[in-house]
Amino acid sequence: MTDSRLAKALEECLSKNDFRLLPSVPHSAEVATLEEARLLCEALTSFRKKRWDWPINPYHVETMSDWIGTAKRRPVVDALRENATPHLVWAFRQRAKLWKRNTVARRSLFSVLPVLAKLGGRDATLAIAEAVVAQFEPESKWGAVFDGLLRSPLEASALLARVASRVPKSGNLRDAYVAFSNAALASRLGESHPHDTSAGWPVLTGMLRWPGSWESYRQWNRYGYTAKDRALAAVSAMRYLSPGGRDALLRAALKHPDGRVRIWAAAGAAERGDAKAEAFLVEACHDARYATLAAAALYEAGREAARPPESASPALRATSVVSEKLDAEHGRPPDHVEIAYAKELGWPPADRRRWVALVAFRYDDGALLEKERKGYGLFVASLKTPDDFEAQVLDRDWADREPLEALALACGLLLQRRGDARAPAEVSVEEGLRLLRRYNAEV
Repeated sequence: MTDSRLAKALEECLSKNDFRLLPSVPHSAEVATLEEARLLCEALTSFRKKRWDWPINPYHVETMSDWIGTAKRRPVVDALRENATPHLVWAFRQRAKLWKRNTVARRSLFSVLPVLAKLGGRDATLAIAEAVVAQFEPESKWGAVFDGLLRSPLEASALLARVASRVPKSGNLRDAYVAFSNAALASRLGESHPHDTSAGWPVLTGMLRWPGSWESYRQWNRYGYTAKDRALAAVSAMRYLSPGGRDALLRAALKHPDGRVRIWAAAGAAERGDAKAEAFLVEACHDARYATLAAAALYEAGREAARPPESASPALRATSVVSEKLDAEHGRPPDHVEIAYAKELGWPPADRRRWVALVAFRYDDGALLEKERKGYGLFVASLKTPDDFEAQVLDRDWADREPLEALALACGLLLQRRGDARAPAEVSVEEGLRLLRRYNAEV
């Protein structure tokens, strides 16, 4: 006998043959001992042999699988893998049929799949493969299932082999499976992408479908995916496709409104020797919004020698880095970006001379609040090491300020944040200019 709350609840359920007592223990209760693992496996055995004296409820399968998923100690996990996996596989297969039309019950049963992925083994992988092929709950949290399989190269390879000819075509299942396939191939766990077929290519191009607005494009669904995530997962498959699929996906991707999608699609094709894609990246290296990203894409594609020298200019680096900051903040880069002020200065927050640039940006998107549509970004780089830089988006309330005034406010605020003794008691243009002029007579 054990004193743990979980073990006591399981013992009572088994002795009374009444599993309505299970919910008395939280789903987060950890299976920490071999005794708890033994009792839990005995409860699953009872479930399978139908010894319960009342109708079997899918939520109790969910409860027990959640407990199994909490196990961390290696001996406990190994014991559960050996003794619990067969019962969970059976429970999932049998109950999934019985509750075919009950959406809530199916989602409850779906929770078994991430646990099976964690436990691993041939039977668990086969059950997951069957669920993928059957399109079981395509709008559920499939990412957690595939993430668990990726921790085991053998299981990931086995799943790819089992599902290769039956690729998912909809929902979060499709999105997660494409991301899983990309990750597995990147780790050399398979020989070909499961979507590299005449039936799979339209699935990938369909993932590039524009939702109608930037707001919808960056909006999370309840399972943690956005249309942007979906599009980027699709173009990440580019390097694993044969010429027919690559051409179809590249044509669709280069028409996409998101420049990041266009650039990474071109990178995947350029890596496979596509001259058109390489030329697109070279041209993008001159774009004030995407120069840094395009240069990184050329490097990833093994085409770094094609990068134009002028793309490394401080001005292009400043505008494109600030654009990336804004992309992360708003889900898209600005429509317009330019250098409003740039000079080598003695920069008080760094106590050194730095190349300092103020980048003005503007969005044309009417969906944004007026104060969000324009502003300044600050870019500060080392004179000796250009890759040593800092960038940030400044307070939107400064958007109507003159560039030098905004720079003075930024200087005072940064000193304040760092607790510098020179920091003004109150951030103002006058105090900021005084600080800048102490180190720069020409300001």
